[in-house]
Amino acid sequence: MTLKKEGKPIEIFLVEDNSGDIRLSREALHGSKVRNRLSVAENGAAAVAFLRKKGKYRAAPRPDLRASGAGL
Repeated sequence: MTLKKEGKPIEIFLVEDNSGDIRLSREALHGSKVRNRLSVAENGAAAVAFLRKKGKYRAAPRPDLRASGAGL
């Protein structure tokens, strides 16, 4: 994996229910040196549907990196 703003973006999947934390994550990633695309699920059920590509997530990208809570 290259750390450049060129080529295919890294697919990042964030499971977070706090809109403020989602906004902060987007801002931090926007200013990063790595080209990325952030997908967000706001709860566990939505995360499972996203990963299984169910319902509205049929066209969801496969994440390259999964973000998780601070306790993990």
